[in-house]
Amino acid sequence: MADAVISVLLQQLTSVTQEHVGENLKLVTRVDKELESLGANLVAIKAVLTDAEMRQLKEEAVKLWLEDLKDVSYDMDSVLDKWNTAILKSKFDQGEPKVGSSILFSCFHCTKLSPSVITHRLKIAKEIQSLNRKLEMITLRKNRFGFRETSDDSLFSLKRPNYTTSFLDVPIIYGQHDYKELLINQLRLGGTDQDDKELKFIPIVGMGGIGKTTLARNAYNDAEVKSLFKGIYRGQEVLLVLDDVWTTDYSKWLSLEHVLKLGAIGSRVVVTTRNEEVAKMIGDTNKISLSKLSEEDCWLLLKEVALSNKTEQEKQNFDVIERRCFLYCAIFPKDNVFDRDDLIQQWMAQGYFKSRNNGQHEFEQSGLVCFQNLATRSFFQEFKYDNYNFTLECKMHDIVHDFAKYLTKNEYSIQIISDVEKRVELNIRHLNLIHVSLAIPTFSNLKKKKNLHTLMVRCDLGCMVPGEHLRCLKTLILKGELMKLPTNIGDLIHLRYISIDSGIEIMINVPPTIGNLLNLQTLKFFSRIKELPEEVGKLTNLRHLLLSEGGTETRQSSIGKLTSLQTLENRDQRFWAFKKNRMTMEVRDFRNLNNLRKIWLEGLGREEHKEEAKEAQLHNKTSLVHLHLIFDFNSEMETHEIVLETLRPHENLQYLRIEGYLGGSFSPSWMVSLINMRSLCLYECVNYNKMPPLGKLPCLESLYIQWSRGLKKMGAEFLGVEIYDNTSSATELLLFPKLKQLQIKNADSLKEWVGVVGWKMNGPLKIMPFLETLQLTGCLVLESLPDFLESTPLKNLEIRRCDILENTCKRETGDDWPKICHVPNIIIEKAYDLLGSADELATNEDGGQSRTAAEQGERLLDRPDAAALYWDFV
Repeated sequence: MADAVISVLLQQLTSVTQEHVGENLKLVTRVDKELESLGANLVAIKAVLTDAEMRQLKEEAVKLWLEDLKDVSYDMDSVLDKWNTAILKSKFDQGEPKVGSSILFSCFHCTKLSPSVITHRLKIAKEIQSLNRKLEMITLRKNRFGFRETSDDSLFSLKRPNYTTSFLDVPIIYGQHDYKELLINQLRLGGTDQDDKELKFIPIVGMGGIGKTTLARNAYNDAEVKSLFKGIYRGQEVLLVLDDVWTTDYSKWLSLEHVLKLGAIGSRVVVTTRNEEVAKMIGDTNKISLSKLSEEDCWLLLKEVALSNKTEQEKQNFDVIERRCFLYCAIFPKDNVFDRDDLIQQWMAQGYFKSRNNGQHEFEQSGLVCFQNLATRSFFQEFKYDNYNFTLECKMHDIVHDFAKYLTKNEYSIQIISDVEKRVELNIRHLNLIHVSLAIPTFSNLKKKKNLHTLMVRCDLGCMVPGEHLRCLKTLILKGELMKLPTNIGDLIHLRYISIDSGIEIMINVPPTIGNLLNLQTLKFFSRIKELPEEVGKLTNLRHLLLSEGGTETRQSSIGKLTSLQTLENRDQRFWAFKKNRMTMEVRDFRNLNNLRKIWLEGLGREEHKEEAKEAQLHNKTSLVHLHLIFDFNSEMETHEIVLETLRPHENLQYLRIEGYLGGSFSPSWMVSLINMRSLCLYECVNYNKMPPLGKLPCLESLYIQWSRGLKKMGAEFLGVEIYDNTSSATELLLFPKLKQLQIKNADSLKEWVGVVGWKMNGPLKIMPFLETLQLTGCLVLESLPDFLESTPLKNLEIRRCDILENTCKRETGDDWPKICHVPNIIIEKAYDLLGSADELATNEDGGQSRTAAEQGERLLDRPDAAALYWDFV
């Protein structure tokens, strides 16, 4: 849609015109006047775009006018981007890189310029003049159509919707009105034909989302139909609707048909399916094939589903940025699984979000709001969530995808190449090539495609995409065995997003010229790389870097210069790994990476880390959300304590995992300062015997304590208060106020777990008032449960391999039973319970001799906690 393109361009232009144009070149190029004229033309066009977008559905001349407008807008976007890149390069060459810059500065401002630079900038000025002449002609042409002007004051405001939706039921049948009467006529009984008196199958066939289910539901709820079918019992007429049938297994269908014939003659079975083969299998004599929706009906359906609960004016003013982001999804194939963060990064690469406050995370936050708005309006579906209910992945409904493709058919293209390479239309700006032919591609269809902004290529035959014609690319995604980067990758200066996946066994070369890509925001290597060149340190706008496991083995100090970096990930672990025997980075290299959201440090505890931990300055990293610290078992206890104390994170940290810590105490001074921490995991920290006062953490929701073999007691020090005055006048106090899940696993020295002296049921002291799940595994000597558990809203309690607790928690008779009798779901198991009953252990399937330890051990290996159980059992 043209208004989205124009809107992005207008904001770019606003950034340009805010800068002063140098006097020495103004007289030659009159760039300031050109920019002023350009802005006026764009504003005049923007005012009529809403009316033009609606009229293009019926008026071919308007549609052609909009296509010409989009072409010029894309070209202007590339010119302004070229301008910005020249300034970034100039500042970097002068030793003054503008970190995270996204503002377009005047490229005519510097006084000491080489002849080649002046020539380059004059060329840009002439391109602006030429494009402005074209835009003036388009502006004149608009007057012929008599468009109605509208105002839009919220051009770039992305706001969260003030409503929520679940599954949307669409009762109206768009474009399929005649089919309802046809279906009801098929359902009627008492006709003269013999078929009407027998069991009849009626398949409804059509593409996904076209209205098959809605048609069946409307007929099912029709008053006449309800009067025809009274019940579902033997001997009565039955109406059965089988929705979204896919199986073509005829034997299964025969079995179902046999059951259905138990009903009275005249019963009806309606089957909705996308698959023509299903209709043939059940009999297509009575088949109803739904035709594709008209353009107008498709738009009406989309507005009903995706813009429900909105006023008519709000539906018309669907946010231009959200619209642009939605349309970008047309470049992906159907049933594509969208990674939320990756999709947002691709939106960013197209320049859909512009910075207002120069905040480092502003683009990502705008993208997240846009994604959530689209998801709320049902543009996405089939969501997958993480443990904290944040969306990770999703899909798009077929009809929504088809609508996006329809609106962008002259702008976006997906080509599946099975034999000869197809011609790519000149005005295509976003292209997805899926190569399934056995012939190595020549990519001849990419020649002269200098205007492409997005290129995705999937090919498993080992090839290199020629980059000499792709000078306007912003997004490049290459996937397939032996895929290589273009040799001239450094010339593609507009690139913001690069992703290459050549297979995990392939080692690819990264040329030093990649350092020329000063606009690059996202760089993802899903294949191993031989070496990350030092020139990567020039990429001061790089925000997201992903490297494959098992890649370069040399120290990458240049990464420490990427001060805009927010994501530094390892493909398999989702974090960057600092490794002991493959030193890709040192701890001190994180000093200036203050925008990172995740840090993974492995191999900690060596002597040099005492100083490096200070230099890392984790306390300055206000954006840090995830921190994973892995200590080296072969280093000294005292060193561990010093390093952990020094690696003090900022209080904004939310997720902390500490592994292999050998310190004798576990009370770094900063632990209770993490007031925003939601999850804490202490794993294989084997020496400490006293817990820090975690009960004081106000936001902690999940706590995992695993393999803490030195821990002997959890009591008042763990809760954060020793003695409490529980009188009626005492102030209410909450300990672990938000904790929902607590897991203690293989703490085989833990003997005592107690509460607070003075605690009383229903008193002002509340301990773990929101605890839902408690898991105790391998706590072999734990004698009892704390008394405060009886006041918690526990829903799930699991006790496994805790020999003493098995007796104290026995139903009705155990000493701890009153503390847990309110819990609806309780599992208590010994080691042999996980294998089977005691009798089952004693005999094999034939009732003969006992199983060997090895045989029993094999069964243990199938359990989730196999390792611990195996060694305890064998």
